[in-house]
Amino acid sequence: MGFDSPSARLRRTGGVAKAEAEYEKFRVLEAAKPSAAEKAFENAVQSIKKLEAGKVAQKKRPPKK
Repeated sequence: MGFDSPSARLRRTGGVAKAEAEYEKFRVLEAAKPSAAEKAFENAVQSIKKLEAGKVAQKKRPPKK
């Protein structure tokens, strides 16, 4: 009861090390993705640029007679 053979212990610790290494890769990839706040900020910036482009286009129209 509770006895682990040396090979079982090696497999278990090797599995833990591999899982930790894989998680570290995943964590790095996730950290590189933009957060929800960053996405919202980028969307707001794009919206403002579209609004400003529309205002500039309106100023260039010739006056109505």
